[in-house]
Amino acid sequence: MQLLWDVNKHTPVPFPVGYTLIAVDQVKEEPAPATDSHVESAPKQSAKHNAAGIDRRSERTVRQQNSVAVNEAIHQLLVRTGHEADGFTLKKHDTGKPYGLLDGRQVGVGISHCRSLLICSLYTDGETGVDVEPCDRTLHPSLYRRICHPDEYDKVPDELCGIRLWTVKEAVLKYLGTGLRMAMNKIKLEMVDEFRFRVEIGPDIITIASFTFHKHWIAVAFREPQQEQHTHPRLDHDGTTP
Repeated sequence: MQLLWDVNKHTPVPFPVGYTLIAVDQVKEEPAPATDSHVESAPKQSAKHNAAGIDRRSERTVRQQNSVAVNEAIHQLLVRTGHEADGFTLKKHDTGKPYGLLDGRQVGVGISHCRSLLICSLYTDGETGVDVEPCDRTLHPSLYRRICHPDEYDKVPDELCGIRLWTVKEAVLKYLGTGLRMAMNKIKLEMVDEFRFRVEIGPDIITIASFTFHKHWIAVAFREPQQEQHTHPRLDHDGTTP
């Protein structure tokens, strides 16, 4: 049985009015190992894929399961925010960034999942981007150069664990709609306090809430309504993580 949580009730960071985030516990089936006959009959590229023990049909099944889970999560979001499902349509920009049409009005939608958790968000007053990863996931040290802005590198991993940094920057990229087409090391983060980061992208100041939830790092990017568009204070912090 899948468990569903209203993350707004558990986050240490208050979200803006109109922002709702839920999490769904999910355990995906392991991809079925490829059979010999399947490998022999497949093209070379597919054979390499199958030789790694991945069945394309199983991958397709997982994608279908993800789609069903996302639709169910979106339905729960609408129920929790008092909206009718018939008035909502989930769509994508050309970049692949999701958004919603709610009673004809565009609203922000965030979707991210790993093997064990799916998160979905709805923001009626702006854009958003979210990301989730297990806390025990590790990154190869060579990735830090690709993730960190030059001004951040000395702070990793002493002040920011690698996978937390990944989720924060991934949430920003999803907010922008670029995904990994934009290099993470182009994004310079400012750590505001224990649970919040900020980044300036053009005229926008994006806030990223970063916290642990059921042994996962979750990052939520949004632009707060009526935020200051010129300067913002840098707060001292001790660099510890929750």
